[in-house]
Amino acid sequence: MSAICQDLFNIAQVMEEFYNIFGPELKAVTGEPERIEEVLQRVDGLIEPFEQVKFDIWNIKNQTQWRQVMNWFNQEVLLIESEAKHFIDDSFKTLRSAEGAFDMILNFRHIRSREAINSQMM
Repeated sequence: MSAICQDLFNIAQVMEEFYNIFGPELKAVTGEPERIEEVLQRVDGLIEPFEQVKFDIWNIKNQTQWRQVMNWFNQEVLLIESEAKHFIDDSFKTLRSAEGAFDMILNFRHIRSREAINSQMM
């Protein structure tokens, strides 16, 4: 039961971190709100399998099914992280000034996000 609780906590934390990074600051700095909205739709889709689960997650007999859902979730998180890192790299390439790049880094420094994304920024 504690493993399921930890998984649920991790899911909530991942969602919060993605929403933090793909928020208004990124939209303002990059000038690409449509692209960010597309990524946010993928982030929203991360929880659909959990909302539609057709088994009792608390029953130990369903542990294998739960692991399958969690494995899918973790793979999707890695894909979204990769997309986010490419998006950030592309954003730096299209900035027209060093000042814009510096402002972008400053904006990201205070945002609590995925470790892989934060390390990409530094």
